[in-house]
Amino acid sequence: MTTKEQKEFIHHQTETLINNPATSKNIKIVAEGDSWFDYPLSKDIIDWLAIEGYAIKNLAKHGDILENMVFGTDITENKENKSKSLEKTLAAVKKHEPSFVLLSGGGNDVVGENMIQYLNHQSSGLPLFRKKEFTNHINGYVRSMVKLFCTKIWEVDSKIHILMDGYAYAKANGKAYKKIWINWAGPWILPGMQQKAILSSTDHEKIIKEMVDIFNDMLAGLSDELSHFHHIDLRSFFPKDNQWDNEIHLTNEAFRSAANIYHFEMKKINLSVQTDIDKIKVATSWPEEIVA
Repeated sequence: MTTKEQKEFIHHQTETLINNPATSKNIKIVAEGDSWFDYPLSKDIIDWLAIEGYAIKNLAKHGDILENMVFGTDITENKENKSKSLEKTLAAVKKHEPSFVLLSGGGNDVVGENMIQYLNHQSSGLPLFRKKEFTNHINGYVRSMVKLFCTKIWEVDSKIHILMDGYAYAKANGKAYKKIWINWAGPWILPGMQQKAILSSTDHEKIIKEMVDIFNDMLAGLSDELSHFHHIDLRSFFPKDNQWDNEIHLTNEAFRSAANIYHFEMKKINLSVQTDIDKIKVATSWPEEIVA
């Protein structure tokens, strides 16, 4: 099977499972997000959770931004919101009645062409990272979007647990999506750094660390505030260059590790998860090339 065929097979299996009335609520997930939940070039977090045995309705779209997931950004001349992403998520929650909603978002809102607004030019004599501006954006606008997303989910079912990671320390290495040796998307970090004449890898790493830490600190604060919101901290797990497929995406095996961290957290939240997962594993057979 090609990667595309494997992912289509996984999608079909897990969609069938979540639409089966006999499937336990304990293992049902509705997912919304970006390429960490919908990565075209290998299996991603959602794929590996599906292989683990979860029943998943995945609404994630690679390249999506959090602003679109929550508010919608595809507005017509008639002021119609074409995307309606949040409406679709809420409809899926109402239909499938999951125990968990997984959210991956915010990264595309601040990388790529959005990144340079948080950088000063090397020759300016100012700090290279506009920390105050970035912190205000994350703790203000981004936090408000995440909180609104959660509020809307809990208006449907207040018992749902929402899990969200804050990514890990990305690599400013200039690598992009490659499809048939053509850059399909990206790179997302290095061009912005170069535009501001920030050329030192040490400076790259320092800026990326500050950005990721600020984002994760915000999520950790929300987790402390909201009893059914869970921050998944992945920062310490993927320090090596060979764990990254490109600047902002993990490799297949690293995504598998990230999925295991989500799985561990969901088992902590609901002690019945593993029992129901084991039942699914007995009844489900995956082709060897998919689980490899």
